[in-house]
Amino acid sequence: MEAKKPQEPSKITRRELLKGAGALLAGSLLPACAKSADNPNSSSSQEKLSSQEEQLVKDCIRDGLALREAETINLEIPPNIDLKYEESKQVSKIRALNNTLLKILWTIGYLDVENSPRYKHVWSCNTYAIDFLRLVLGNQIIGGAYDKTTGIPLIYNPENPPPENSFEFFSSNNFDLWLQQYGSQYGWQMVTTQEELKKFLQNGAIAFAVTPLEDLKTQGGTIETGHALIVFALGNHLCISQATYDIPFQCMPPNHPKVNPEAAETNPETGEIKRYHFWIHSVP
Repeated sequence: MEAKKPQEPSKITRRELLKGAGALLAGSLLPACAKSADNPNSSSSQEKLSSQEEQLVKDCIRDGLALREAETINLEIPPNIDLKYEESKQVSKIRALNNTLLKILWTIGYLDVENSPRYKHVWSCNTYAIDFLRLVLGNQIIGGAYDKTTGIPLIYNPENPPPENSFEFFSSNNFDLWLQQYGSQYGWQMVTTQEELKKFLQNGAIAFAVTPLEDLKTQGGTIETGHALIVFALGNHLCISQATYDIPFQCMPPNHPKVNPEAAETNPETGEIKRYHFWIHSVP
């Protein structure tokens, strides 16, 4: 059957956008995967999406950005203060969407990692990940602090700090600790194979990739800091969103450690091992 000519961007209707997002999540539309290194300025080649698929993603992200521009929440507040979203009508619109991919793409647009001053600090990766997960999953799923006895996620604000019996700042170096100890109580599940990861994500889950706790303990201080990022499915491809290098959206090659629990990279100069634990959560 002859392929249909891609529609011009101005002719793509809201109905078609919603239908296209559902098809991407189900895997019936297969965009090419950008094959770049962590740094988008690397010389690695990148494959582009088809014009229709690219327009779909751009329009959905633009919808999320439009909500932010109409927002009363100040996204320029310091990164060590958790966003609550409790009184945000715009966030409510994102959470009301019944398609995981739409929620993720609109959240990417809303948080606008490339331009938000909130994500221009050393610890931006974990701030962005927390903001992202709390927006998509809800305020009770993860937080910038937690009660040391119960593991209950808490809002962190240094001007109104949580109780003394809490971990006061949830850095990327200890996400894995909390997830291992308390994550299952809040719907988190660790996956150890790419097949398992892909299966969950293609069925509407979201993944949180974090530096393993044991790596931070055993590398003798050679590892500079932990890392945290969001992983999700786009058809048959696995994609990421992270604050480091300002990457709002990027599909990764299947053997990359950021989308493969069974893969790892070693820095030849420092001996630092790059691998991740992948924690998945269903999206309401």
